[in-house]
Amino acid sequence: MSDFTKRKMIFAAYAFILLLVLLFLSCLSNAGCGGKSEENTDGSPKADIPSGKYGYIDKHGETAIEFQFDRAFEFSEGLARVWVSGEEGSLEGFIDRQGDIVIEPAFSNASSFSEGLAVVLIRDRHAYGFINSQGDFFIEPQFLHADPFSEGLARVWTGPSEEAPQGFIDSTGAYVISPNLVGIGRPNEKGYFHEGRALIAKKVILGEAVDFTCGFIDHTGAVVIEPQYEDTDRFSEGLAPVKKDGKCGYIDTSGNTVIEPRYEEAGVFSEGLAAIYLDGKWGYIDSTGKVVIEPHYEEAGIFSEGLAAVKVGGVWGYIDRNGNIVIEPQYAEAGYFSEGLAPVKY
Repeated sequence: MSDFTKRKMIFAAYAFILLLVLLFLSCLSNAGCGGKSEENTDGSPKADIPSGKYGYIDKHGETAIEFQFDRAFEFSEGLARVWVSGEEGSLEGFIDRQGDIVIEPAFSNASSFSEGLAVVLIRDRHAYGFINSQGDFFIEPQFLHADPFSEGLARVWTGPSEEAPQGFIDSTGAYVISPNLVGIGRPNEKGYFHEGRALIAKKVILGEAVDFTCGFIDHTGAVVIEPQYEDTDRFSEGLAPVKKDGKCGYIDTSGNTVIEPRYEEAGVFSEGLAAIYLDGKWGYIDSTGKVVIEPHYEEAGIFSEGLAAVKVGGVWGYIDRNGNIVIEPQYAEAGYFSEGLAPVKY
């Protein structure tokens, strides 16, 4: 072999090695060969992820449905409600787990699906009704406000005021509990039936001030826990958070105190744990009131499918039941996991 040929082979080898080094360095600068980097080192989204748009992640933190929605909510019964911009502004519709729109955005407001139906508001008609999973009306729009179905009943409002009489209908639209109740605030999950109990409120007039005390009714409309609390939330896993004299504790479905009021705020139990607010931070307790994850979060959500969204340093991530970070805090907003996915926004 001539010296020229040897030099040519050596040069080619060096060139090949240099090419490999350059490729390796290129991979490092892009957060790993074959990997997927969706945020910069400071937690801000990369240029290819629209800032301010919602998408869905899986439990590994990987994008499952692209960031494209004005607003997005948790999946329920295979569908999730999303806000989508169009010629008439942003309207609500429903997507499936592949991110495909299955019920066109046509609603000014909507609830998640529950017991096969979802509450929707038709803008032009200024009335709430109920649709099925095909998007067809099952109960025609006729209510001023409405909650989703739970335990076979749905709370509906008969007047425009939030203090208007309310009752409960069944899935045929017939009243089961006559519209003579007073609720608290706008329709939300506090008004659902959970474990045989639904929230009611009693108006209290103190001089010129008007306030409400909260209690619970059963499926017949009978008061089973007298209105006496400053605030409360739904029953879950046998307990409901209640506030009295400025402190929150937990009662059972008979109204007995199970966990003494000592927290500034308290959430519902889910998967055996509840978020509580103490000394300016959120943590988690078990059903005995024992602190199992120390309060050090700015905000905290419910546990669902083994994970909970928590806010640290102004951004949201996810922890497991031991308080370990599973998905690094990086999101401007984050919902809970349902059917394997969670809605998030950068």
